[in-house]
Amino acid sequence: MYFTQFALFLQHKYIIMKKLRTLILSMLAMLSGMASADGIDYIVVEKTDASSTQVALSDFNQIKFNDTQMLMVNNGATIATYQLKDLRRMYFGPTESTRIEETEWDASSQVEIYSMSGILLKRGDLDMQSLPNGIYIVRQGTRVMKVSKK
Repeated sequence: MYFTQFALFLQHKYIIMKKLRTLILSMLAMLSGMASADGIDYIVVEKTDASSTQVALSDFNQIKFNDTQMLMVNNGATIATYQLKDLRRMYFGPTESTRIEETEWDASSQVEIYSMSGILLKRGDLDMQSLPNGIYIVRQGTRVMKVSKK
């Protein structure tokens, strides 16, 4: 009796893993077509422990699956291995900017400062001393920028 239950458990686990692999492959196939069209530069793999890895699409040319793992391969060499049970989600994205852009504001032109919910908080100069720390939308004419006050 226990052997039969164990065999059914293994068969059920195999079916789930096979469905998961098929689902992931289908998503990757669908998204890879979108990625090449939209200037997508990397894939992010998020794991169940809240860690994530960003891998450039140019770093690999193939994703392979076995019963327990996902492998990212470049010309036959495995560059990354992930346990399927540890994967939370994967998605494609453009390269994130890590630089700080400097902008010049026209001091003679009035600015509007909005909360993230779109409420106008201040109109006039760019002085944000009276505002609490947070993220704001600053608009000057047709220019709009997200500003973080810390």
